[in-house]
Amino acid sequence: MDKLLPVLLNKHLNKRVCRAVWMCLVLLFITQYTRAQSLGDPIVHITFGSGTSSYAPPLAPDSGYTTYTPTAPKSPDDGQYGIFNTTAGLNPGWIVTTDHTGDPNGYMMIVNADYTKGLFYTRTIHGLCGGTTYQFGAWIRNILRGNGILPNVIFSIETPDGQVLDSLDTGDIQNYYNWRQYGFTFTTPSGVQSVVVKMTNNAFGGGGNDMAIDDITFRPYGTAFTTAFDNASLSTFCSKNPQSITLRSLTPLDTGFAQRLQRYDNGQWLNHSLPTKDTAITFMTPDTPGVYTYRLIKADLGNIDYSKCVVASNTLPISVVPPAFINFLMPDTVCFGDTVRIKDQTLTQGVVITSRTWDFGDGATSSDQNPTHNYAASGDYTVKQTVNTDLGCSSEFSRPIHVVAPAQIAFNYSLADCATKTLLFEDKTAMPEGYIVSRTWDFGDGTAPLVANQPNLQHKYNIAGVYKVIFTIKTNSGCQYTLSKNITVYNPPIVNFKLPEVCVSDVAQFLDSTVVDPGVTVSYLWNFGDGNAAPADNTSTQRNPFHKYTQANNYQVTLKINTSDGCEQTITKTFTVNGANPHAAFTIPNPTVCSNQDIFVVNNSTVDFGTVARLKWDFGDGTPPLVDDNPTLGKTYHHRYPEVNLPTSFKNYNIILTAYSGSGEASCVEESPPQTVTLLAVPQVTLSAPDSVCLNFGNVQFAVQETSGATGGGSFSGTAISSTGLFDPLKAGVGSYNIQYIYIASTGCADTLVHKIKVNPIGTVNLGPDIALPDYESTTLQPTVSGDGLKFKWTPATGLSSDTIANPMVKINQDMTYTLTVTNKYGCSVSDQISIVSLHGVVPPNAFTPNGDGINDTWVIKNLSAYKDCTVDVFNRNGQKVFTSVGYSAIGWDGRFSGSDLPVGVYYYIINPKHGQKVISGYVTIIR
Repeated sequence: MDKLLPVLLNKHLNKRVCRAVWMCLVLLFITQYTRAQSLGDPIVHITFGSGTSSYAPPLAPDSGYTTYTPTAPKSPDDGQYGIFNTTAGLNPGWIVTTDHTGDPNGYMMIVNADYTKGLFYTRTIHGLCGGTTYQFGAWIRNILRGNGILPNVIFSIETPDGQVLDSLDTGDIQNYYNWRQYGFTFTTPSGVQSVVVKMTNNAFGGGGNDMAIDDITFRPYGTAFTTAFDNASLSTFCSKNPQSITLRSLTPLDTGFAQRLQRYDNGQWLNHSLPTKDTAITFMTPDTPGVYTYRLIKADLGNIDYSKCVVASNTLPISVVPPAFINFLMPDTVCFGDTVRIKDQTLTQGVVITSRTWDFGDGATSSDQNPTHNYAASGDYTVKQTVNTDLGCSSEFSRPIHVVAPAQIAFNYSLADCATKTLLFEDKTAMPEGYIVSRTWDFGDGTAPLVANQPNLQHKYNIAGVYKVIFTIKTNSGCQYTLSKNITVYNPPIVNFKLPEVCVSDVAQFLDSTVVDPGVTVSYLWNFGDGNAAPADNTSTQRNPFHKYTQANNYQVTLKINTSDGCEQTITKTFTVNGANPHAAFTIPNPTVCSNQDIFVVNNSTVDFGTVARLKWDFGDGTPPLVDDNPTLGKTYHHRYPEVNLPTSFKNYNIILTAYSGSGEASCVEESPPQTVTLLAVPQVTLSAPDSVCLNFGNVQFAVQETSGATGGGSFSGTAISSTGLFDPLKAGVGSYNIQYIYIASTGCADTLVHKIKVNPIGTVNLGPDIALPDYESTTLQPTVSGDGLKFKWTPATGLSSDTIANPMVKINQDMTYTLTVTNKYGCSVSDQISIVSLHGVVPPNAFTPNGDGINDTWVIKNLSAYKDCTVDVFNRNGQKVFTSVGYSAIGWDGRFSGSDLPVGVYYYIINPKHGQKVISGYVTIIR
C-alpha cells in the first residue's frame, strides 16, 4: 500500500501538490503503523554528538560518508555541510534552530545542497539478520527563512550488490514545517546481513535547498508486542522479602518466534531467562533495593540471541525498597526514678510503617513513636523496637540501658542547740553503686549554699528559728538526690546579773537579770569566787543569792544558766568588796560667785581598798541632797543657788559631803567637815521691744531698765542693732534675730537678756503710668502686686467698681488720683498712686486774630492739651503743612510758620486726639 500511494497521486495531481499530499499520507500511515507495531533497540543511532562549542569536527567514519565538503566553523555554501549545535551566527537567510530535541548543546548536520541533484550521504550497516523487518528514520528541517528552492530528499535501503529493498521520497519540505521525522520499513532477504543507507538530493541547488538533519536511526521492527504483570497493582517490593511475580505477553507470539525476559542493568538490557514460547515468564524480585525495569523481547527462534534481530515489548518498572532503617536515641544510663525519653529516628526509605512495638526489657511495651518509660527497679535492660511496613517487611533494633541503683541519701546533725553555737552535720548516704562527686548544703538561713566534697562540716546559726536544711548530692553517674530536714535553733539566754556595792562589813546580794524566751525555764549555778569560804558556801542555785565576804578584795563571780530547751550560757564578772574606811573630801575651785552662776565642787574622796561606792552632797540651801552611785575621784559637780538681789549684797552657804564604801547608811561611811561658799547679789534688768515688725516699719528702739538699784551699765549686740538698742529692720532684712543685752553691775555681776525679734516681709505694688481717659469711658486698673495673703484698699472709692479688689473698673468725668494700699498676711502694708486725667470733648475754634492785642491772639483749642500724644496738622490752601505738633500746648498756636506771620486766610486742619477718639478736621481762619 505504501508503494501504491505515490504512483496513484502522481497520475492525477501536479507534481508539487502530489508530493505534499503524498508526504502527509505517508507520515500519517507511518505514525499509525508504528503505533501498532513493536521496535527493537536501535542498531544505528547517529545523533552527531553534543558539546559546548558551536561546531564539531566532520562526520566520523562510523557516522557515514558524504560527498559534500565540511566547512565548520564557517557557514556551509552549496555542496557543503557542517556539524553545529545552532544555526545562529551562520547564514543570515536561515532560521535559528537547535537540534530536534531542543538540547542547546546537541549537534546536527547542516546541509547546503549542491547545485545538481545527486547522492550526498552513504552508510553501510552490518550484522543484520536475514528475513527480518527493520525501520529506518531520520529528522529533517527546512532552515530557509524566506522563499527559495525547497529541499527534497530520497532515502533508499539497498543490498551491498545494489538491490533496492525500499525507499522514501520526502517531497518538497516546506519552510513552515518544524522538525519532522521521516521513515519507512523494509525486510532483509534471507541470508542478507548488511545493507547500504543512501540519501539523495532530489532538488537543484542555488537559492535555497538548505536543511538540518538529526537523529538517524535503524532498528528492528515487528508486530505489536504488549506485556503486563499478572498483579498490575503490585509494583513495589521489599528487598528483605523477595516475591515471585509473572510478566505476561498480551500479544500472541508470532509463528516460529520465541521470547525471553530482559532487565535493564547498568545501562544495558541483560537476559534474565532462557528463550521460551510460553506466554508468561515468572521470576523472583531482587533482594537489593533499587528501581528495576523489565521487558520481553521476541524474534525468530534462530535469531533470539542476536540483539539486532529482536523487537521489544513495552517496559515495566518495579521498585525494590529496603526495610525501614531503625534507629532511636536514648541515654545509655539513667538514674532510678527518672523518665527515659526515647526519640525515634527510623528512616522509612519509601515504605509506610504500619505498626511499631517497643519492648523496654522489663515486660512493658509501647506503640508510641516517641515513648517514655519509668523503670520500677534498677539494673540493666535492653530496649528493642520492631517496625512493620506496608510491604510486609519487618525489622528491629536494640540498645542497652542501665538504670542506676538509687543512693540512700541521709544526714545527721548534732542535737538542737542555741543560736551562735556551731552545729555538726554528717553525711550518712549509702551508695549501692558509684560514688558521690559533689555535696551541696543549703542551711535555710539565707547564707549561700555550700558545695563541699568532705562528708562532714559545721555551721553556725546566728538567729533562733526553724530552718529547712536541704542536702543535695550528685554522683558520678549524673544522678542527683535531695533530702531536707527541719531543725530548730533556740535563742540562748542573755545571761546577766547586777553587782552590789558592798564593803567588807556588808552581806552581798547578787541580782539576776537574765533574759529568756517566754515559757523557757532556767536553772542557776553561782560561784562567788571566794577562796576564803567553805566550798558549800562558795556556790548557790538560788536566783538572787546572798554571800558574806570576809576580806576586802577583788573576786570573780560566775553565773551559769541552763535552759529547758538545752541551751547553756555562762558569764563572769569582777566584783570588788570595798574596805570599811572611806574618807570624804572635796575642793571648791571658786567659793565666791555671782548668784546667777553655778558653784562647782570636785570630789577627792578615797577608801582604804576598792572604790567609794556612793556620794551624797548637801549644798545647805534646803534642796534635796545630790546622790551619786557611780562616783569617781576628781569628778566635778555643780549646783545653782537662788539669786541674791539688793538690798542684800551677798549670802553664805555650807556644803557637806558624805562618802560610802558599802550599801548601808550606818556602816562604812564618813561625813566631811562643812565648807562655805559666798553668793554675790546680781542686777535685775527688764527689756521692752516688739516681737515682730514689718520690713518697712522704720527703726525700733529697745528699752531696758535695772529694777534692783544696782549701779552699772550695759549694751546691746546682734544683727542691725546699735549698742544703745536702735534696731533697723530694713538693714536686718526679712528673718528672725536674737538681740542680746548685757548689764554689768559695779560688783562685776551681770544680767544677760536675749530678745528674739522677727522682721516680716512686705508686698509690692506698682500702679504703672498715669492714664488719660475720655469722659465716662471705663477701664480696668491693672496694678502689679506680689506677696502672700494680700488684701487691697483703694482711696478714694469715687468712680471705682470696688475699693477692695486688685483690679477694679474706673469710670469718671473728672481728674482723679487714686491710692492703692496692699496689706499681706503679716499685716505689713505698701502703697502706690496713679492719676487719671479725664479727657473732655475737643472744641477747636474756627478763627483767631494773631494781631498782638491780647485777645484771641492764639488758636486755643479747648481740652486738647489733656491729650498728651495727640497730633495737630495745619495746611494752607496749596496743601503745604504750615504747623504740626505732637501734644498741644494750652497756650495754642500763634499763627506763625518758620518764624513769620502767615497771611490772612482760611487754613485746613487735622486733629487726631487718639485715646479712642475720632479724628477731627475742619477750617480755621486767621484774621489780622
